[in-house]
Amino acid sequence: MSLSRIALSSVVVAGLASAASAAYVTATFTGVTPGVSVSINDTTNSQSLNTQAGGFNFSRVAGTATDPYVSGNYVTFCIDIFKTVGSGPTYGWDQTALPNAPTPSGNTNYPMGSVKADLLGKLWGAHRSGLSTANEFGAFQLAVWEIVFENSGTLDIDNGTFYATGGAGARSLANTWLSTVASEAAYGGLYALTGISNEGNPQDQLVPTPGSLALCGLGGLAFVRRRR
Repeated sequence: MSLSRIALSSVVVAGLASAASAAYVTATFTGVTPGVSVSINDTTNSQSLNTQAGGFNFSRVAGTATDPYVSGNYVTFCIDIFKTVGSGPTYGWDQTALPNAPTPSGNTNYPMGSVKADLLGKLWGAHRSGLSTANEFGAFQLAVWEIVFENSGTLDIDNGTFYATGGAGARSLANTWLSTVASEAAYGGLYALTGISNEGNPQDQLVPTPGSLALCGLGGLAFVRRRR
């Protein structure tokens, strides 16, 4: 996540690429953009990072996933601040039900559970499709981190057990979204949210994937039309 924290040897990188070959998706990280520079702090786990908040960009290499969202060049949002990801290596992720993510990485915030997963679904449904500016992408990532890592019971990116500094415009927008996220409609449509995870590096990410219930709904609709 913070590129200054990455120091992977060529031996480790080679091992990662080998282990990734049969993963749900394997991809190369190409940077966080659009986004903003921030400092994030998790007082529960004594974690503090200077990093970029925004869209995590990847270029798919291989994998078993048929989900069109994770094909070609795609954008995710990070749900794990305790692992790292660096430009260059090919990493592999397996699909994980969102309430069971992030996968173990030495902190007290995994798995996130169904309540936080539901809030992420509402955040995504209300705001993901409208993101275009660096502040908007930064705000969305900050809101994702706040939902996953805040333990005080109040969603506020400026206060609590998880908070951020820097990126004032993004923080202000994140708090506006967080103040209403619980009352937003549940995320639906053709896609459901899922985690893609790795037990070691890289960081777990948040992506949409075709939902079985939604697809069943489409199949049922097609069946009715055929009968008519």
